Amino acid sequence: MARFVCPSCGQSYGEGGFCSSDGSPLRVAEDPLLGSEIGRYRLAKLLGEGGMGRVYLAVQPQIGSRVAVKVLSDQCARNPELLERFFAEARAVNLIRHEGIVNVIDMAQLPDGRPYIVMEFVEGGTLADALRAGPLPLGGLVNVASEVFSALAAAHAIGIVHRDLKPDNVLVTAEGHAKVLDFGIAKLAPELQSGLSPRTQTGALLGTPQYMAPEQISGATTIDARADIYSAGVMLFEAISGKRPFEGETLFDLMRAHLEQAPPSLRALRPEVPAAMEQVVLTAMAKHPNDRFQTVAHMAHALHEASSTLPPEAWRPLSSRGGMPLISRSGAGSRAQPANMATVPVEPKRESKKGAWIAVGVIAVIAIAIASFVAARGGDRELVTTTPVAPVPVAVPVAPVPVAPPIASPVVQPATPAAPPKVAVAPGHVDPKTRAEAAKHGVIIGDGVTIGHDVVIGGGVPPTPSVPTTSSHAVDYDPKHFDANAYAPKAFALARAIYPDAGFVRMDIAGVYPDGHADLGLTDNTSSYLYRSPAHSARPADVPANLPLELKCYVEVTVGTTSVEVRARAMNPTDQNCRWPIRRFPACSLAGVWNAAKAAGAAVNTVAKVEFLEDGKWFFDNEYDGKGLVTSFPDRCP
Repeated sequence: MARFVCPSCGQSYGEGGFCSSDGSPLRVAEDPLLGSEIGRYRLAKLLGEGGMGRVYLAVQPQIGSRVAVKVLSDQCARNPELLERFFAEARAVNLIRHEGIVNVIDMAQLPDGRPYIVMEFVEGGTLADALRAGPLPLGGLVNVASEVFSALAAAHAIGIVHRDLKPDNVLVTAEGHAKVLDFGIAKLAPELQSGLSPRTQTGALLGTPQYMAPEQISGATTIDARADIYSAGVMLFEAISGKRPFEGETLFDLMRAHLEQAPPSLRALRPEVPAAMEQVVLTAMAKHPNDRFQTVAHMAHALHEASSTLPPEAWRPLSSRGGMPLISRSGAGSRAQPANMATVPVEPKRESKKGAWIAVGVIAVIAIAIASFVAARGGDRELVTTTPVAPVPVAVPVAPVPVAPPIASPVVQPATPAAPPKVAVAPGHVDPKTRAEAAKHGVIIGDGVTIGHDVVIGGGVPPTPSVPTTSSHAVDYDPKHFDANAYAPKAFALARAIYPDAGFVRMDIAGVYPDGHADLGLTDNTSSYLYRSPAHSARPADVPANLPLELKCYVEVTVGTTSVEVRARAMNPTDQNCRWPIRRFPACSLAGVWNAAKAAGAAVNTVAKVEFLEDGKWFFDNEYDGKGLVTSFPDRCP
C-alpha cells in the first residue's frame, strides 16, 4: 500500500490528498526514509543526491525549524575510506566556523548504522542552478565570488583546502549570498588529520575532473590553497561564459586539456566582459601554481578592481527574490530650489613563465583506474579514486601556456605577495620562546596553523599579505541624480575589495528629493555606505579590556561629486567595540521612505537627509527654520 508524506512538515498519511497541518499537497513516499524521524527531526522531502548519499529537508515537529540532513549511502557506509571522508566533512566545517560555509549542527547514526549529518538549511539554489537559468549579471557574480573567497580564506588560514570547488558546491541564497558546501574531500593540514587514513593524506586523486587543478590531476603529493584558486578560476570562467573552459570526449582528453591546453578566449564568448576581468580568470587558471594568485585575498582584490568599470545594471544580485533594483535615474531637467536648502558650495575632496613537463603516462594510469567508476556515475559527478598514483617515467615537453600578468589598476594596485620568511624552523613541536620571538617578525614556523596576525605555523606558505585599506575611484554615476539603492551593489563590491568579509551596516544619504534621487552636491553633508568586517572586529586578547583601542573594523564608502572614497576606519565609542550588527540591505527605497514621510506630513518642496541606521530603522530629517519632520520609520514599504 502506498504511503504519502507532506513535503513541508514530513507528516505521513495512508492516502493522498492534502496535509491536515499546513494544507500542502501530499506526495508518494518512494524513499523509505521520508516521513521517518531521525533524532529530533522528521524527514520531509529529498533535496538532492550525490556520490556519497542523499540530502533531505527535515523539520523539527514541535517548533517547525528546518534543517538539511545528509545521510551516507549504505554502500559508502561500508567503505572505511569514504566513511572517514564523511566524518572529515563535519570536522572541517566545525574547525572553520565561517558564515559563508554551511554549518554542521549535529552528527549521529541511523538504527541500521548509517551515519548522518544535520546541517543548516539554506533557502535558494546552487550556482549551477543559476547558470542553467541563463547569463548571470557580472557584478552580481563578483559579489557571490567574493563571499566564496572569504569562506575559502577562512579555510586556508587553518590549513584546510576544499579540493572540490565547483558551481554545484556553491549555494546562492534567496537574498543572493553565497554559502560553500561539501568539505567532504578537504585536505587538512597535518596537525588536523588525526584519524585519517594515509591514502586520504597523500597520493589520492579526489575531486571533479572538470574543475581539478593540474597538480591534482598529475597526482602531486602536495596540494595547497592554490588548487582551490585554480578551481575558482574554472568556476568563474563557466559562470561568466556559460560553458566550461575544457571539455573532452573521454576522461583522458579532459584531463590532458587541463594539463596542456590554454583556455579559450572569455571575451570571445561574452564580449561585454572587461579585459581586466578576463585576465583575473586566466591568472587563476595558470598551469603552474606559482603563476597563479598566491592567496584568495589577492584574487578577490584583483577581481574587484577589474570589475570597477562594470555599469550599475551589472550589479543586480543573483537572487531568487527581491534584491537590489536595477539602475533607475531621473531625468536631468531643472528643478526648483527646495525650501529648506540654501546654496552651499562644496569643495571637492583631494584627491618568467615555466615550461611544463607533463608525465603522459600518469594520465593513462589515472584514466584506467577510474574509467569504470566514472562510467557508472556520470562524467559530471564527483570523481573519487583512492588508488595512489605512481608517476610513470615518460615525459614530453609542453610549450608554456601564456598566463596573464597581475591586474594593474589606474587607482589601486593589487597587493604584492609577501616575501618568504627570513627564518625557517623545522616542523614539529615549537618551543614557546621560539614561537614568541618569531611572532615579532611575522615568520613561519611549524606545521601550518595561523597563531596571530601575519604569523603562520608551518607549511612554508607566506602569510596572507594585507591589501590597501583606502582607495579612490572616479564617479560612474550622475552626482545630481544619484540613486542610492541602485549604487549599493557597487559600493558593496568596493567595500569587499578592502575587507572581503565586510557586511552592510548602515547608509546615510543627503540631499534626497521626494522621488528618491539625491543631489550629492546640494549640501555639505557627506553621503556614504558603512560596512563591518567580522574578521577585523575582534579585540586582541593581549590588550586589556579597559584600555582604549582603535579597531578599524568598518569600511566606509563615501560617494561624492568628483570621486568615490573607500577607507577602513574605526568608529566612535558609542559603537561598543565594533558590534554594530551586519544586516540585509533595506527593503525600502529612498522614494518609499519619502512616501512614508509625506503621509506623516512632510512638505514636498524640501530635500531630506535619509539614513538607514544600525538599529535597522530609517531616519528622516527635512527640518528647516524650526519646521519640517524629524522622525524614524520601520523598514516596511507598501
